[in-house]
Amino acid sequence: MGTKDWIEIGISVVTAIVSITSIIIAVKSLKMTQKSIEDANRPYVYCYISTSGVGTFSKYFIIRNSGTTPAYINDLKFNNAEGVFVKNMYPVSIIGSTIAPGQQLATLIDSNMDKKFTATITFKDTLNNVTTQTTELNSGMSSLLFRAIPNDRKLSDEANMLRNLAHEIHKTNL
Repeated sequence: MGTKDWIEIGISVVTAIVSITSIIIAVKSLKMTQKSIEDANRPYVYCYISTSGVGTFSKYFIIRNSGTTPAYINDLKFNNAEGVFVKNMYPVSIIGSTIAPGQQLATLIDSNMDKKFTATITFKDTLNNVTTQTTELNSGMSSLLFRAIPNDRKLSDEANMLRNLAHEIHKTNL
C-alpha cells in the first residue's frame, strides 16, 4: 500500500465520520422540531383561584385551557378540600367533557374559606396523550390582596357598582 492508498483510506474515513455526524445531527434536529410542534399544539390545562369584587366579594375555582387545542377531561380529584366548595359541591361534572382552547370553567367557592388544598386534573389531547397535573391552591391567598373601593356618596348605587366593575375589569387585565 502506497501513500496514495493511505490518503484515499483517510479521506474515506473522514467522509464516513462527517456523514454519520450529519445524520445524527439531522435526526436530533427533527426530533426537537417535532417536540416543539407538539408542545405548541397541545392543551395547557391548569387550575387556579380568582376573585371578583363587583357588588360582593366572591372567590372562584377556575379550570382553564390556555393551549391551542382542545382537552378532554378524564378525571378531577381534590385533596383536603372539605368545606372549600359551596355546599361541598365539587365540580366533577366536567369529567368526560371537552374544554376548548381559551375556554375556562368557573365555580363559586366559599369566600370565607382560608384553606390550602390540591386539585389533580387528568386530561388528554387530540393525539390521545394523557397528562396529569396537580396544583396546590390556597383559597385564602387573595384575602389580603383584595381592596374594596369605598362608595362615593355623591354617586348612586348603580354608578358605584359600575365604577367597581370598571376597576375589577382593569385589575384582571393588569
